[in-house]
This record gives sequence, structure tokens and C-alpha cells, in this order.
Amino acid sequence: MRTNVVSSSALARWDAGFHLYRPAPWKGQSLVEFGDVATRRIDPIGASDFDGIQLGSIHFDGSISLRKSAAGRGKLFRALPGDLVFSKIDARNGAIGVITGTTPLAFSSEFPIYSFESLGKVRPAYAQLLCRTDAFKARLNSLVVGHSGRKRLAPDLLEQLEIPVPDLNEQGELVAEYQQNVELATQCERRADELAASAYEDFLEELGIEYRSAEAVTGVFVARLAQISSWSARRVRHVVDGGGEAPASSFPVLPLGSPEIGSIAYGLTKSPDNRPDANPRPYLRVANVQAGTLDLTAIKYIDLPADLLPRYELRDGDLLLCEGNSEALVGRPAVWRDEIPGCIHQNHVLRVRLDQANLDPDFTSIYMNSAPARAYFLARAKRTTNLASINSTDVAEFPCPVPPIDLQARLVREHGQQLQMSRSLREEAADKRNNALKRAEAELVEPGH
Repeated sequence: MRTNVVSSSALARWDAGFHLYRPAPWKGQSLVEFGDVATRRIDPIGASDFDGIQLGSIHFDGSISLRKSAAGRGKLFRALPGDLVFSKIDARNGAIGVITGTTPLAFSSEFPIYSFESLGKVRPAYAQLLCRTDAFKARLNSLVVGHSGRKRLAPDLLEQLEIPVPDLNEQGELVAEYQQNVELATQCERRADELAASAYEDFLEELGIEYRSAEAVTGVFVARLAQISSWSARRVRHVVDGGGEAPASSFPVLPLGSPEIGSIAYGLTKSPDNRPDANPRPYLRVANVQAGTLDLTAIKYIDLPADLLPRYELRDGDLLLCEGNSEALVGRPAVWRDEIPGCIHQNHVLRVRLDQANLDPDFTSIYMNSAPARAYFLARAKRTTNLASINSTDVAEFPCPVPPIDLQARLVREHGQQLQMSRSLREEAADKRNNALKRAEAELVEPGH
């Protein structure tokens, strides 16, 4: 426990975090207030100007993406390429960055906009790099005010923040070195993507499956009435392109719910009657089942008598799928390896129990993550605004190739080796990105801080 004494004359604000914060010193740089190198841009977008201007969305990594423009979203303001934009609420989480590209974007008043162009003292790329450093983010965190979870960064506080501003040539050199190091990371990521794609191509080739992915819906296409199970152009297009059909393979293709290879079951429905009591059992929720992996850091308990345990208890090799998930994750399984003995699953987690003499769980998991399998689940999925869902019938009817079990084992081994190489490259890329930022920050902050 440390006690800090602050005189009343120094209390510009009643905020312990503000007074406890000790900024790391910038290294031998000319420090100026942010407001002396950037000017606030307040450029309202009139109704006549709204057409063609897209809404921007800023993320925690400082990147800015596009959102679909829509009228009736309140007053909007124009931001130009090279401008800095931040979220009043989430700047402390990293939602502050510079607009790239060549077209203007629209933001609400919750996203103040600043221009560096008129003063000409800061390169936008340097500002973007500075915003990513730990030292800068720590400074922002000390300035936010408000209640927990809704703390905001006021524009006037940002404008008073002192930042290092080397001359334009030094800024350019620092950015160029950083971008060169980031490009090395990007090359590793590209290679990782190529290896992962090649792993699935080789896997499908061994099964004798030729798959052509569906093209984006850009024009008119024809579908039979029987193919229209919902009013979704994308879903019908998947079906028209064969996404709902069994793939042609060199080996038998059977529905996953066929008696000779597998069974599908829902888990236990949670209710007030089965709160943990005399027979507490660990159980898996939707939050525990990820795409191809399990997150077992937080396990909850539910009550289940011993005589019902065999009905819901998970076994080594069970495939687990979430009934509802994002479109990118729906239908992607995780393999249970008896990580928690006596564990059961809730009703929103589907369990696929395979006859492992005929179908290897790891082989099935790999295939269910391949392109033709993804097309099947996208064709079958029922969609709401932010969620896609499947049911036990969709999973039971999933067409799965069933090659000889020894071939399945070989394909699992070879696929795993290729994906491990891909993962290693991704880890290398992440290290390169982190080191690139650390090296850039070391040029700005005194050592030892």
C-alpha cells in the first residue's frame, strides 16, 4: 500500500488515477500539446451531401472500417483521409487512429475528428504509430473521466496532452523503419495463410473432392421454388451452387447421423430446478465451445442425479457444436478429449458421438472446417441479425466422406503437420509485429520505463 499526498491547490480534478499516474518520460524530443499540431475538424454533413459518404467504424487496434451508410442516424460529420478520429468512450481501449485510403468518411459527434494538414507539423502515419505505443495509451487512460465502464475522453483533454514531435524527416524515418518491420510480419502471415489453404486443398484432393466456392451474389440467378426455404439470396445461392448437396468423393459419403457412424444429441436444459445441489456436475456452455478448440477457463455446475448422468456425460472423442453462433463459427466443431471427467453439456451445445471404428473424430473435425462443409452449414443456417443457427437435423444430415480408417489417421497426421507450420508462422508474425512497435517506442521513450 502506497500513500500519495497531493496539495489541494494541485487538485485539478478528483480522480485518484489521474494523480497516481506517472508518465514515462519521452526521450529527448520536443514536447508540444496535441492541440498545437492538430486542429479540430467540425464539418457537418448536410442532407444533400449524405449520398455516397460511408459511415466509419473505429476498432480497438486503431484500424478503421466501413459501415453501411443509412439515413436517420443523427447528425454526422465529415472526416478526410489523414485525419485522426477517436471514440470518446473507447479511446482508452485503443479506438483512436488515422483514416487511410482516398475517400471521406462520416462519424457521429461521439467521434471527434482532427486534421494535421493545415499546421503541417505531424505526418499522419507518425500520429498513427504514436497512438499505438503503450506510453501514449497509458496517458490517455489517465485522462478519461466518468463512471466505470462509461469513462470518456474529452477533446479538450486530448488537446492538452503533451506528445513528442520530432522534425518531419525523423518522423518519416521512424515510420519507414516501423513499416518495413511490419511488412516482414505481413509476409509471415501471408505464408501462414497459404500453408493453411494448401493443407485443406491437399486434404480434399486425397478424398477425391473437387470444390468450387460460390461466387458473391452480384447479379441475377435462377432457383427452383423447392430450393427456397427462406427469403435469403445468399442462402439460396449456396444451395444453387451445390452447397446443400453431398460432395462427389472417391469414398462413400454418408449423413453424419447414420446409425453406422454417429448419433446427435442435445444436452441438459438449464432451469431453477437443477441449480447445483446434492449432485453438482461440471457442464459446458456455448461460451466454452470455440471454433476447433475449447475454452475451459470458466466452468459452471448444474445438478444432475447419478441415474441421468450416462445420458448427458461427455466421452473422449465427442464432437461439440454450438446450436447458435456467428456465421463464421456456425457448424465448426471442437473435439472433446475428456479434459474434465464427469462433464456434461447444456442443451445449446450439440454432441456428435461417432463410431470411432468407422469415423475418426479429428478427421471429421477437419472435414467440417473445409470449404464444402462450410458451404453446407451456410446453406442450412437460419439467420437473425447477429446470429446464425443450426439444429440437430442439419447436423445429422451433414454429408461426410468415410474413407478407410487408416487413411483417415494419415490425413489427420499430415494435415496437423501442415497446420502446425502455419501456426508457427503466425506466432512468428505476431512476435515481429510486437517487436516492431517496441523498437519504434524505444526511439521515443527513455529506457527503463
